[in-house]
Amino acid sequence: MSRFQKEIKIFGATFVLSTIMSVISTFIILFIMPSIQDIYADFGADLPVSTKMFFSMSDFITSYACLFIPFSLIMNIVFSLIITLLVRKLSIKILLFFLISGIVLGLCGVVTFLTFAIYLPLQELTTVVS
Repeated sequence: MSRFQKEIKIFGATFVLSTIMSVISTFIILFIMPSIQDIYADFGADLPVSTKMFFSMSDFITSYACLFIPFSLIMNIVFSLIITLLVRKLSIKILLFFLISGIVLGLCGVVTFLTFAIYLPLQELTTVVS
């Protein structure tokens, strides 16, 4: 297999993975977050700053979805090109290590943020109501 064929496969795999992650994130922001926001609005309680920031970000992206989706696609292409170019400079094992650790750390950060922004306020609101 030639070097060019390897780079095409790496670009394709990276693009597909980043596009899947973007589609999942966009679905959550456009469809799930507004319903969670409605649940909090029904309680009428004061929300933490992190939750307000998260809802503001969701509102902004929902308002400009026609710009966000093409921007996301362009960023996926750029990310895939960067990864493909890094393969030339680094060993594939080192690159995979950094990619996997970046994904794991990113997911840990997202889970932590969502815990503080979504779950804890909901738990607090349910204790106030009952």
